[in-house]
Amino acid sequence: MLTLSPAPAPTNKLTNGDFEGTGGWTIKTTAPGALTYSFDNTAEFHGGLRSASVAYSAGSAAYQAWYNQPVTLEAGKKYNFSGWTKASTANPGCSVSYYIGTATGSQNLKTLAIITSANLRPSWSASSGFYVAASTDAYTFNVRMTCSGAAARTYYMDDLVLIAEA
Repeated sequence: MLTLSPAPAPTNKLTNGDFEGTGGWTIKTTAPGALTYSFDNTAEFHGGLRSASVAYSAGSAAYQAWYNQPVTLEAGKKYNFSGWTKASTANPGCSVSYYIGTATGSQNLKTLAIITSANLRPSWSASSGFYVAASTDAYTFNVRMTCSGAAARTYYMDDLVLIAEA
């Protein structure tokens, strides 16, 4: 009798994309007193018990919050992204972008998903996208918030997944 084993589940290319562990993420922009990053937020979460959050202080000028991590992708493979995003208030004045960048993160190669201020709500919303790697190389997966205005607000990200299509 022949027994078939199920194919192994695809591996998330993102380290700590569910924010339940530690590590993986590097803060790229700071603004002391204006931006507060947390990669183990326990107040709001989609799955598990933690999420990432970026809080903007009241009275802050317009800032871009940005964090990322390196990923190695293989030429010609399609990578599917999915994730969840939430804001502390509706129409908070910021957009949230998820994108694949160059190894330094300095260039956006493809925006996987962008959630505009008008679409951000105080409830979790799903986003998705894909990227086909042009070469086997080092890339970055980036999360960037672009904000205007001076109101206090917090953004939450959780269950970020980047997997190669079988």
